[in-house]
Amino acid sequence: MSWVQRPCHGEHFACTGVTGGDIKTGLHLCQMILLQPNNTASPTEQCDVNKTLPYDGSAITIVTTTGVCGYWLAWGDNFT
Repeated sequence: MSWVQRPCHGEHFACTGVTGGDIKTGLHLCQMILLQPNNTASPTEQCDVNKTLPYDGSAITIVTTTGVCGYWLAWGDNFT
């Protein structure tokens, strides 16, 4: 078993009344995560990561303005 650095990505939540939750990155250690909202609200009010990075675990908690949806890109360590 060895460690590798890898990116992973996906949609982060539904646009219907959701105010955050966990993004399941699939990484053992998440070193970086970028959130890209895809609606018209101000970016400073939309998304926030609610974990200190690097985070040892795959579930990264985010907090958002109600109904904001978008995409995420994370980078970190994973077992191979």
